[in-house]
Amino acid sequence: MQPRATQDYVWIGILHRYLMEIPAGTLLDGDQQALYYLDTYLAGLSTVGYTLTASAAWPLHGIRDEMAAEIVASANAVLTTEVATRIQQATLMMREVLYTEARSRTVFEVTDKRYDASKLLYDVGALLRPGTLEQLPTLSSYDLQESAICIAFARPTAAAFHALRGTEQALRHLYACYVRSNRMRKPWNWKPILEALEARSTKPPKVLLDNLDSLRENFRNPTQHPEAVYDIDEAQDLFAQCLDVLNRMVALPKWTPPPAEPGQKIAV
Repeated sequence: MQPRATQDYVWIGILHRYLMEIPAGTLLDGDQQALYYLDTYLAGLSTVGYTLTASAAWPLHGIRDEMAAEIVASANAVLTTEVATRIQQATLMMREVLYTEARSRTVFEVTDKRYDASKLLYDVGALLRPGTLEQLPTLSSYDLQESAICIAFARPTAAAFHALRGTEQALRHLYACYVRSNRMRKPWNWKPILEALEARSTKPPKVLLDNLDSLRENFRNPTQHPEAVYDIDEAQDLFAQCLDVLNRMVALPKWTPPPAEPGQKIAV
């Protein structure tokens, strides 16, 4: 995913139009003067990935170097008629390349779901109690952020898978917080963990265990296997349930933040 502000594309068009009509007598140096606009345009083509137009802009690079040399010779240098004409002609010749490349691009708009799109993409921790995301195991945090991104981009079945996997990883850590010795043999799966916690004299609240068991029975197993396909509303319902149990787990007095996991730093 490469975030790109639509104004970047608009700005390229504005600059291209300006350079097609750049007037002689314009100062070369200074804020928002000829060299500034030319440099901004050339850099912008690379920024938005217009590689064909950037290649076609090779004459402008030579003109740009000439302008920079003029500025060194005279701080008050202005754009001559001859140089202005060369810029105008170069950008006129590039226009169809720019239009063609622009027509080949599709910009996808991320629309708000029940959750604010910016939080789904960049700040999923804001959907939890303050500090909760930072206290989750690395994989849980990663999966929760992946689930949120999948909801933003309307990939609901993938969102459900990540939400449940992240919840299961947090449940395993909850088990480790409650059971300090004589733990069951790994792998620590969802149902055996709940049974082990339920059997303890000191155990998590019933509402948490019930909610976790409901997630396991109704969602985890069908989603883990190729049985369930979600629509965006179902995925958001499930995401909300996972947020709830994650909040409840981390808020428990027995919950301790997991230690850093070597080799588990995951880029998101």
